[in-house]
Amino acid sequence: SFVVPDGQSFYEDFPVWRPDAGVGSWSETHYENGVIAAVAHGRLAQLRVGNEVHTIGIIGAVATALEFRGRGIGRRVVEGARDRLIREGARFIVLWGTERGWYSRMGFQPAGTQNLIPLLELKLKKTGFDGVELRGSFSESLFRQMQKTREKFGGLALTDQDLGWMSRHRNVRWFSACDSKSGEVKAYAAVGRGIDLGGVIHEWGGETPALHALFDTFRQEAPHLLVMGSPDALTSHALESTAVNVLNDPAALVYWTQDADAHTIGRSLWMWGLDSA
Repeated sequence: SFVVPDGQSFYEDFPVWRPDAGVGSWSETHYENGVIAAVAHGRLAQLRVGNEVHTIGIIGAVATALEFRGRGIGRRVVEGARDRLIREGARFIVLWGTERGWYSRMGFQPAGTQNLIPLLELKLKKTGFDGVELRGSFSESLFRQMQKTREKFGGLALTDQDLGWMSRHRNVRWFSACDSKSGEVKAYAAVGRGIDLGGVIHEWGGETPALHALFDTFRQEAPHLLVMGSPDALTSHALESTAVNVLNDPAALVYWTQDADAHTIGRSLWMWGLDSA
């Protein structure tokens, strides 16, 4: 159901849904004569919104085999996953998908705000790289810096259990600006993910001067890149846009279990790129 390059698998873009991911993910599956016809995956997670942390459900890896489409079984597995997550204690359910009309018929609606800005249209401060070296790989130090960023700006609250699946993203390119003596990550960024985030810097954070220097390096090496970020995070890191039109796109599709949450949480909802399903 998902087109990936020869020799690769869906799980290389979305390792969080592997059975051994270590975060309690599971699947709601419909069989026809012993053959999997449709499937939707789910898991609970902790989402930070402002100063609060909420238990939420995430639905992802939704697929219906071509020969079984048009019979309503895709909807059946999504609603089954949704209902199970509610029973398990999710305050609301999030998912991502381009078929917004289809998901809206199950009660999902767009929420949150994310900006998508051409890298060339960001104002960057020239800071230099004295005492800092660039590295091009994922590391535990980078992961710890991600945890700090999410504690400040929101997104899924990362625990040590998340380190495993995040390190398995074969098609994400990681970069960091590190202290040349201690190796500590001062700023980081992730670029691309095979199926849905090609050409996008979708995970980034750290100390503002090092982050600006990292983005400046990207601008010289790959000026076509787009930067995806929450309005608050962009402003806090002095990443001002010179663009006339900035894409303001919903951060997720959400099924609210309480109507009040749609008004109090909806606009401030934010998910980073690797949070998506």
